[in-house]
Amino acid sequence: MGVPVLPQPSYSQEAIIQEGIKIGEMARTLFSDGILINEGSNILNYKKTLQLIANAGNITLFEATFIYQNAVARADILQRIHGEWFLFEVKSSVTSDQVKDEEIDDATYTGMILDLCGIQAKTISLMRVSKDYRLGMDNRTFFSVTDCTEAVQERLLNFRCKFDSIMDATGRSNKPTPTLIMPCKQCDFFENHCVGKGVPDPLFDLSRISSKKFNEFVANGIYRISMIPAHHILTSSQEIIWQTVKNQRPWCDLNKITEHLNKIVEPVYYLDFETVSTAIPLYPDITPYETIVTQYSIHQYTALWKELAHCEFLAEQHIDDRRRLTERLLDDIGTTGSVIVYHAAAEKRFILSLVDIFPDLANRLLAIIDRIIDLKIIVQDSYYHQDLHGSYSIKAVLPIFVPDMNYNELDIGDGLTASAVFANLARGKYPPDEAVIYRNNLMEYCKQDTFAMVRIHQKLAELVV
Repeated sequence: MGVPVLPQPSYSQEAIIQEGIKIGEMARTLFSDGILINEGSNILNYKKTLQLIANAGNITLFEATFIYQNAVARADILQRIHGEWFLFEVKSSVTSDQVKDEEIDDATYTGMILDLCGIQAKTISLMRVSKDYRLGMDNRTFFSVTDCTEAVQERLLNFRCKFDSIMDATGRSNKPTPTLIMPCKQCDFFENHCVGKGVPDPLFDLSRISSKKFNEFVANGIYRISMIPAHHILTSSQEIIWQTVKNQRPWCDLNKITEHLNKIVEPVYYLDFETVSTAIPLYPDITPYETIVTQYSIHQYTALWKELAHCEFLAEQHIDDRRRLTERLLDDIGTTGSVIVYHAAAEKRFILSLVDIFPDLANRLLAIIDRIIDLKIIVQDSYYHQDLHGSYSIKAVLPIFVPDMNYNELDIGDGLTASAVFANLARGKYPPDEAVIYRNNLMEYCKQDTFAMVRIHQKLAELVV
């Protein structure tokens, strides 16, 4: 089979990586006379680190590298002042009252490797994004520093106890026998290179299965839905999935479909928003990670699937264009008729964000929320197909209902990519001719989402004719 190759980062993942790099660079500007260690490999970086810390005196190192056995740690910022060491770990997360466990874990690991290499940090701090930062402010206001030394010390003993067994496991010449665990669901190698190969119904496709129940099944040799014995205690939604997988036939409740569809009032507006959210604000007076609505698509239909109009809006990327977007939205969506969305919680949240910044338009915006019907809920409440694999995302549902329609041929095929593309447009990363192409791609993607809702609605209606 050969060694599996790590997948290349997606467009959106690469955008996150690049923003993280930028935040790291911003953090370094706060420390004068710092030395960046970037020799090309962990071994060379480690040798350079040892060379630099061998000299007496105060020093600040960026990406100082330490190796102990097979474990490698790179300290974002490491300072020695009057013989004492201070470690700063830079995070792209926004400051909150409570530090995340994974952030403490990360700092604990780095602190542990430094300690094993003879560097005892007096303090270990997190540098996170300040909620008070606005575009154009000094870099010093971008970060909020949190001393987490005590939390790291509390966790350090547990890390040290597990260190030898982890080094033993990762240093073996033969890989261990894989077993199914919940994190397998997010693993890029699960389906083609591990225990998921040739398994069409892995256990975690069972909706809302608890870790306890999952582990009980696996302990009893049950790792597929089809292996669950009959009359086992399952929730009603899990029972539907189990029956569908066992029978290899879709489950459909025609009465529920009819009940839902009868609540739809014409004319029908199919609405989808796209948004952008970045750590480093794109515009003045925007907070870090504030969700900005950047575009929408609306398909308007009457009875007998007659299309009345398609309306769309894509914000100008160089300004905060939400006022113009909101006014156009109110003009395009009318005042009567159902507004169909897919995953209403998100779309309502986007509308409420516009209410917050444009209170003079609040009543008209809130009226849209009152008209919303969630197509996802209709499907989820009345239909299941074994190929959904427990997911009711529009990307999963569309090929089940409309096999000839998918997102594969679009240059932008998912919301995360759309968000990353818009952020790059706003930052002027494309020449003008490419920017035009990217803007057209964004509109095609958003239009696909609303037309997909039209087609899914049509197929549901056909089931109850």
